Amino acid sequence: MNIRLAESRDAFALSALLAELGYADTAPFIERRLAQLMADDTERLLMAEQGNTVLGFLSLHFIPQLALAG
Repeated sequence: MNIRLAESRDAFALSALLAELGYADTAPFIERRLAQLMADDTERLLMAEQGNTVLGFLSLHFIPQLALAG
């Protein structure tokens, strides 16, 4: 299994995975949303794949903590 950063070419696979989770009709906006996430330094979208098949994804949002250094 390979874990990598999402790319614009992953839009169709992401839409299919989201449909399996009950989020229907993401196809019309998923490319735009994916581009927004990829351009945001506080977001990471990771793809899990085996060979050329996308198996899943992980969406991360980084929130700076006021009380912690770094």
